[in-house]
Amino acid sequence: NHPNECVQSLFYNRKKKSILYVYLKRDDPHCRLRISSISLRNLRLRRPTNRLQILSKEILHCGSFVEFDPNNEIILTFSPTKRVFKVWDLLTYKLRFYFSSEEVEEVKISQGLLLVIYKRKKSHVSLRVLCVFTGKVLRSLNHMLRR
Repeated sequence: NHPNECVQSLFYNRKKKSILYVYLKRDDPHCRLRISSISLRNLRLRRPTNRLQILSKEILHCGSFVEFDPNNEIILTFSPTKRVFKVWDLLTYKLRFYFSSEEVEEVKISQGLLLVIYKRKKSHVSLRVLCVFTGKVLRSLNHMLRR
């Protein structure tokens, strides 16, 4: 860890035998989240500067989040400025798909599925179930609220 970096979270990527970490640079006026990967081999050899910047073109300012899901082998990111959720492959770090909506309240990850919960309306809450691998909508429904 560099003295100018403030680590926000760590994740052990078993498949790649590396540590992923999310950090902020203390001197960054935009408070941009960054993600790096360092192999266990480089850690053992005490070469922490031999790291790979991942999702480097993804701009994640304060209020953004990064969630690692080893079961589905994905990384979920959220950018509040654009209201965009992106699903990345945990092995290749390539974008699988994304979705955006001002109305999304929450996203839950389950085995093979994403549950997208939309903001509550007067009479219902809209839900959408997506395939975590393709982003294809598997089911849409409106859950009626009791009065």
